[in-house]
Amino acid sequence: MRVARFFPTAAVTVAVSLQPLLAQAPPHDVVRLTGAQTVYTNSIATIRGTALTGTNNPLAEARVRLRNARSGRIIGTTVTDHAGLFEFHNVEPGSYIVELVTSRDDVLAASDILHPNGGDVVSCIVKLPYQIPPAGGVLGHLNAAALAVTATAAAAGLLATQVTGQDVSPRR
Repeated sequence: MRVARFFPTAAVTVAVSLQPLLAQAPPHDVVRLTGAQTVYTNSIATIRGTALTGTNNPLAEARVRLRNARSGRIIGTTVTDHAGLFEFHNVEPGSYIVELVTSRDDVLAASDILHPNGGDVVSCIVKLPYQIPPAGGVLGHLNAAALAVTATAAAAGLLATQVTGQDVSPRR
């Protein structure tokens, strides 16, 4: 059996040999300040997306806002166009959530967490949850289904006037 050995000099050699490559940033992307501080000027991103209803239709004129997922701070708010599209420009790298909100800032839906890096254009979808219509139920459209069951039972001569049998749960 062979034992692999790692030598600390190999790690130092690799780090030293990569240093010239790391120092070759394009001069137009870097602004050097006094001291060791360096600011990259192209470190902004764009987040764009689509707001949809629960049935995948575009949600026009809806309010969406961008929230920093780490701090909870609201970065910006915008309104979707007629196709449900929106964009947030000049976003710093980080973790964000796009929220679909009401005029009172109640959250209706939220995107997955987005992680844009400098120069990225990140896309997302914010979709309202599907809501069952008030007359809907397990059988689909409950009114039509109940009418069909009742009509079939009546045609077969069934008439229920009283529920019989043992209660499964005791009544109180």
